[in-house]
Amino acid sequence: MNVTATNEPCMILETVELLYAFVNELPAGELTAPGPYTIPSSELQHMLASATEGISRQDPAMQFFFLKEPLQDGSGLFTCLARAVVYNTMDFSCKTLGASFDSLRRNWQELRQRGEHISAIGEFGMDYMEQEDRSFVPLSVDLERLEVTPEYRQKLLEVFSGFETYTAILEKMLEPVATRLEALLRPWALRAEPLARSWEARYREGNAVEILQKRACCNAGSSVQALFINLRYLQPLLSPGVLDDEARTVFFHTGVAQETERKEPLDFEDWEYHALRLLGSPARMRMLQAMAEKPMSSREMAQQLDLHLGAVGRDVKSLFDARLLLLESVQGRNRYKTNFASIETIMQHLKSLQKKGSNES
Repeated sequence: MNVTATNEPCMILETVELLYAFVNELPAGELTAPGPYTIPSSELQHMLASATEGISRQDPAMQFFFLKEPLQDGSGLFTCLARAVVYNTMDFSCKTLGASFDSLRRNWQELRQRGEHISAIGEFGMDYMEQEDRSFVPLSVDLERLEVTPEYRQKLLEVFSGFETYTAILEKMLEPVATRLEALLRPWALRAEPLARSWEARYREGNAVEILQKRACCNAGSSVQALFINLRYLQPLLSPGVLDDEARTVFFHTGVAQETERKEPLDFEDWEYHALRLLGSPARMRMLQAMAEKPMSSREMAQQLDLHLGAVGRDVKSLFDARLLLLESVQGRNRYKTNFASIETIMQHLKSLQKKGSNES
C-alpha cells in the first residue's frame, strides 16, 4: 500500500472549522487539545480574531452556512451546512481553495450520476449508498431519511439542489479568511513535519491493513492501494476520513493530537458506552448477526431483514460510529461487516469488571 502523509493544512476544511467556531462563539479551547504539535488556545484565540477581522458573525450568509444545527439521532452532536458541503468528499490532492471547490462540484455530480443516494448524516458530511437498479430517486426523498430538524432538511435541499450556485457563494466567503488563516498556520505546519513522517513510518513499517482496521474500522484488504493522511490543526483530536472506491484510496484528515502509537485502554472508553447502548436494540442485533456472515450494504440488509431502508441507513451509521462495524470495499462498492475486534474489547472490559466484583465479594 502506498502511504503519503503531509503536514500542509487542508485549507477548505480548516477554514470551515474556524468559521464554525467564530459564528457559534465557541471558545478557542474547544478547537485544540494537549499535545506537542497542537496549537495553544491563546494562540488560537489570536488566529480567530486575525482571520475573521472585519467579518460579522451576524451576516445572513455566515448564519446560513455556519450556524450549528443539532442532529436528531440522540448523539448530542451538531453540524452546519458548510460542513455538510465540504466534507461531502475529500480530495487532499487539491493545493488551492478553488481546486478544492472544483473537486467538490465534480464529485457531487459524479455521485448523482452513479445513482448514489444520501443514507445518513453526521457531524462531518453525509453517507451514501448506491441504488442497485440506478432508478431515479428525488433528492427530497433522500433527505427525508436524515435525522435532522425540518428546517435544516429544507436548507440541505436548497443547497444540494443548487450545488453549483451555493458552493460558489461559500467559496467566495471562505477566500479572504483562508488566505489569512493559511499564513497563521504556516509555522505550526512546519513544526508538525516530524509528525507527518511518523505517520508514514507507522503505516509503512507495520501492517497497514491491520492498523487501518484497528484505528479506523476500515477493512482495506487488497482493494485499497493508497492511504493519504493530511494533518488537521483545528479540532486536533478528530480524524474524519473517507474510503474512495473509484480511486481505491483511503483519505484521513488526522488531528495533530492523535498519537501514532495507540495504547490499549485499561478501562471503558466513550465509544464502548455508545456501543453498549446500541446493542440494546433487537433490530440492531439482527443487523450485526447478518453482517457477521458477510459484508452487506444498507439496502441488502433492509431487504434481507425486512426493515425500513431509512432506519437501516441511520442504524448502520450509528453502529459504524460506535466501532461495531468495519467498512470494506467489495467489487468497488462499500459494504459493512461486523467488527469482532471491537466486540472482543467490550467483552474483555466487561470480564474485567466482573472479576473486580468477584474479588470484592
